[in-house]
Amino acid sequence: MAALATFNRTVPVQAGAGAQDLVTELKVNKILRYWYFYNPQHPLANKCGIVYYHRHILSVKLGRWLSSKDVVHHLDGNRENNHPSNLVLTTKNGHNKFHITLKPHPCKQCGKPTIKKVYCCAFCHHQGSRKFNVTKKELQRLLWKIPTSAISKMFGVSDKAIEKRSKLLGLEKPPRGYWMKKGRNVKA
Repeated sequence: MAALATFNRTVPVQAGAGAQDLVTELKVNKILRYWYFYNPQHPLANKCGIVYYHRHILSVKLGRWLSSKDVVHHLDGNRENNHPSNLVLTTKNGHNKFHITLKPHPCKQCGKPTIKKVYCCAFCHHQGSRKFNVTKKELQRLLWKIPTSAISKMFGVSDKAIEKRSKLLGLEKPPRGYWMKKGRNVKA
């Protein structure tokens, strides 16, 4: 069947598995830009009774109803072209591969070329998702030079975040009251 270009058109389809013989009143979903029709008794209907026309057409082509895990891909990328030769059955992961561009881009964390979304690996993702990045040497120097509250303001995080990062890196923090004693020139 060719892609439809008008609304309120009655389209004859093959009956099967309890579906009605006619699909009536095709409409376009303005957000998704998919053709659909309303038929709550249709095997492909969602909770609202909507049946996406491309799923129906591919079901007719295959001679079976699609499952919820089946994904239909439009080969030419035109969601209004529902011709059976333009529709391909795939899985969710397989469908994602149709849309991924294979141009390498630099990892946001380490700069290595990658074809993944943002980061090249789990380690880079973990490092990149941190609120602040500081080396062990730099944090050690800062901990003994200025109070934790000043360090936290510098990085835009809480005192507790500085404390947790220090613990994670195995750094010793000045004891409680160190900066008060130092401010009064008392030997700490």
